[in-house]
Amino acid sequence: MEGYTVVHRVVEKRQKNGEFSIITKGDNNNTVDQEPVTEQQIIGKVIYKIRYIGYPAIWLNIIQTQEALNVEVETGK
Repeated sequence: MEGYTVVHRVVEKRQKNGEFSIITKGDNNNTVDQEPVTEQQIIGKVIYKIRYIGYPAIWLNIIQTQEALNVEVETGK
């Protein structure tokens, strides 16, 4: 996804003409991703996860979005 960093599970690794492509799938998706990932697009590997560590960032984003919406409603924009 252009402009986004995502973490998806590797489900298959393919090789063609010496080049590798990676088939990925998000854990909450029913099917694999439509576009394969090239080796150059990989920037890291998850080696450990801490449950719920991202929740505060999500909550702050929701609060910030809500505040922006409230300002637009109050000012009539």
